[in-house]
Amino acid sequence: MMRETETVDSEMDYLTKDVQVAVTGISATASAHDQPLSLCIDEMHSIKAIECSSNPAGTAKQQNEDGGTQVGQPHLPFVRSSPLWENIESMDVFKRFPQMPHFHPLLKCKEVCREGSALGKMVNFAFLVEKTSKLQVGDPRDLFDSILEALADLEMLGFDVTAVRHRLKELLEMKVKLGQLQNRSQEVDIQITACAHDRTRNNETISRIDKDIKDLQEKRATLMSIGVAKGYEISKLQSEANAIAKGIQSIHCDFEKLAAAAW
Repeated sequence: MMRETETVDSEMDYLTKDVQVAVTGISATASAHDQPLSLCIDEMHSIKAIECSSNPAGTAKQQNEDGGTQVGQPHLPFVRSSPLWENIESMDVFKRFPQMPHFHPLLKCKEVCREGSALGKMVNFAFLVEKTSKLQVGDPRDLFDSILEALADLEMLGFDVTAVRHRLKELLEMKVKLGQLQNRSQEVDIQITACAHDRTRNNETISRIDKDIKDLQEKRATLMSIGVAKGYEISKLQSEANAIAKGIQSIHCDFEKLAAAAW
């Protein structure tokens, strides 16, 4: 369990670093040209602090005008004063997935940090969409889970993550099915190897039996030839025996006749 948590944390660190890199190239027309989001936010906060200290009444009025509920917009817990909003909201991802987050949980943050955090969440959403579109089937399961967790965090801020989550779950389901098929493929390969080994042994046994059969057939043929030759020999000897018997009988007859003959 600890190992899985460490993997997810490392993935979230990876996401955070990529978000910072992504912000750097948001737009060349931003007031802080090619600066990371953190620097832009720091600069925005510095300007804002100066304005607040020099004209608190004007700041309060501006908060009421800009931070109040606009037509079709949720009430925000901060004043939208950064020029980065226009550049971020003009990104293609927000044209494909229009967003109106309320950012209410940011009320728990210090007021000076709320807009910067909101900007970071907007960029984070864009990054997660891009990250999802570039996922590979071989990416670790922890990466999918970390993106789902990050989407859930954004959803708490009012982001509509339905389409992205649905796509991610579809990809994850395909990844799981692929893993199951790959595991089954390995099992089948093992079974094929075992069956092939058994077949080889059977074929070897059959070859030995065939050889034994061939040897027995050759031996039988030899014995059959000997049997035929013995048959001929027996016939010949039988003829000779018959002739001898006749000769013996003839001698007996001749002997009796000669013995009984007159002198």
